[in-house]
Amino acid sequence: MISDKQYKGLSDSVYWLDPKHGDYAPEMRKGSKFNYKGETYKILRTENNSKNGMQAMAVAPIDKHGKVDTTEVIIAYAGTNFSDTIVKIVNVITEYIFQIKRNNLLNNSAWLLLIVNI
Repeated sequence: MISDKQYKGLSDSVYWLDPKHGDYAPEMRKGSKFNYKGETYKILRTENNSKNGMQAMAVAPIDKHGKVDTTEVIIAYAGTNFSDTIVKIVNVITEYIFQIKRNNLLNNSAWLLLIVNI
């Protein structure tokens, strides 16, 4: 069983799947092996979804004999990128305002009040 600290480190390494990340590692793909703090892991599967921003990987530790221990599969995932979140929030608000204005759901004074409160 891995510790919380090890899991956090594995989750941090998920960012290496993103080509836009400074620590991008193209060798981090399904079937490859990597070392983290003295432990070797095999990547069983990766996900780097540019549409929804999900980045994750399933890994299994490799024992000293080179055997992959699939009884202890670890699913590690990246947290939310703050800048991505802000962009998504702005897009949602913009679309919401557009729908309100397009459907003429607010009169001009209410529209102005809505904009000021955002």
